[in-house]
Amino acid sequence: MKTVKSLVLTVLIGASIVACKKGDNDPFLSLRSRDARVAGEWKLDSWSSKEISTFQFETEYDTISYESNDFDGANLRYFLIDSVDTLDLPNSFSLDLVMDKDGTFTRTTEIEYDTYLEEGNWTWTNDGKNKTGIAFDDQDGAYDVLELRNKKMVLTKSSQEMYTDSAGAILTTTYSEKRTYIQE
Repeated sequence: MKTVKSLVLTVLIGASIVACKKGDNDPFLSLRSRDARVAGEWKLDSWSSKEISTFQFETEYDTISYESNDFDGANLRYFLIDSVDTLDLPNSFSLDLVMDKDGTFTRTTEIEYDTYLEEGNWTWTNDGKNKTGIAFDDQDGAYDVLELRNKKMVLTKSSQEMYTDSAGAILTTTYSEKRTYIQE
């Protein structure tokens, strides 16, 4: 009987450990829930985003703008190419994000000499056992949680929008973003 109880206990513990891993890049074993891991003070460690707009009419195809942001932990490089100008601006930049278990957040962004403070709410985009997305109730919107560890969080998002006018011209805008946060 003691062996049966030990076997049942081992199976239950094993099942709960495997259930903790939601993302492919999450730790194999974590004694903290996703709610506990996401709460805390986060510092943006790296960030990259790209937005490409293309125009197509009949057989002509043209990229009309390319915009990117790349952040290496200290400096932000903003790059823009459109049909008129090319702009490449390096900036000093930092972003701190505090996420509380009660579903509120505070984001502090510093660009050069300006500081911006945003407060709002965050939620899991899919409640229950599959907490694989986070949504902020501001302009940042929703992200997929690619990785969530005790001291590291990786958020991604991507989208594509198409607009066709009455003459058949097609404008396509593709966006992708990846943010890596760390806790110090």
